[in-house]
Amino acid sequence: MSTEIENLTAADFKKLVKTHGLRSEKMIEACRLVFVEGETRRAASIAAGVDYASLHRTIRKLQGLCPHCGQPLPREAEG
Repeated sequence: MSTEIENLTAADFKKLVKTHGLRSEKMIEACRLVFVEGETRRAASIAAGVDYASLHRTIRKLQGLCPHCGQPLPREAEG
């Protein structure tokens, strides 16, 4: 089951990465290829040299979904 990826601008993607605290440059590049460039997860994982499953889980997390079951994650209380 594949979820639709909503394309982001480069600026919005940078904000998303900062919000989630991603540190791996390779994973950030793979996610950028998916979210900004519209690449498939498979092509992005190969191009950036990251594990496909790890990329898939990271994308789900960035989308606000559980990386394992795909259900929406509860929102954290702000404040």
